[in-house]
Amino acid sequence: LDPAVDQSNGLNSNPDLDGDGDDDIMYSCVLSNVDMVFQGLANNFTGTEKLFIFTTDHGGSAGGYDTIENLWNYEELTDAHFAELLAAIPAAEKICTLEPCFSGGFLDNIVGEPGPIVASSACRYDEYSWAMPPDYVYDTYVFHWTAAMKGEDAYGVPVNADVNQDGIITLDEAYQYAVDHDQDDESPQYGEYPEGTGSYLSLKVTSDPPAQPTKPVGPTLGIWNIEYTYTSSTTEPDNEQIYYQFNWGDGSNSGWLGPYQSGQTGS
Repeated sequence: LDPAVDQSNGLNSNPDLDGDGDDDIMYSCVLSNVDMVFQGLANNFTGTEKLFIFTTDHGGSAGGYDTIENLWNYEELTDAHFAELLAAIPAAEKICTLEPCFSGGFLDNIVGEPGPIVASSACRYDEYSWAMPPDYVYDTYVFHWTAAMKGEDAYGVPVNADVNQDGIITLDEAYQYAVDHDQDDESPQYGEYPEGTGSYLSLKVTSDPPAQPTKPVGPTLGIWNIEYTYTSSTTEPDNEQIYYQFNWGDGSNSGWLGPYQSGQTGS
């Protein structure tokens, strides 16, 4: 990354945001790099992953609901192009939290079929978003949104956004907490598809699915009303128990069989 001064205090920003020794900022924010990163995600996602996109930036209006995010070198990321990039990624769940001014204009482009997707923004398509007084270090909406998700704010003050007390902060809970605590002159926006998705979707990483089971082994021909045994096996990356169900192709199935251990043959 460019080592030149980029802060008003004469220093260069440290790309290692959390101090763990690994750079969290990998590329300059120009459109070609944005396209490259999204293309990489599209190529490597398999359809089982959770995708979380968080943007904090300056934004602008291109007229009506057409809005942009400002990139380096006076480049722009339009809401329409962002929607195209997002749609190309075969994620099982998509979550977008947008802070820039006018970012509400992105929601009508990205929230819809096929889903599931939940997106929220700090403001409407025709509004500015604001930094939080009195010191203006953090942006108001996302300060409270991230506090809700983490369980404490950036100053270490505990918060509880878990409305139903189930131990999981869902996206609708985080949004509502942020709205309730956002006192600036902005109107946070929320969208989900299908309806109700935000009530169960969260940033919590759930277990990964089992690998594709082996082709069932057993007789290919049989006699009516005679019982036959078929077997299959698979592995579970989190070493959780596995249930099998065989579909016989005639509208009937075996029902759920198990539980079996990872790698154990099911029959």
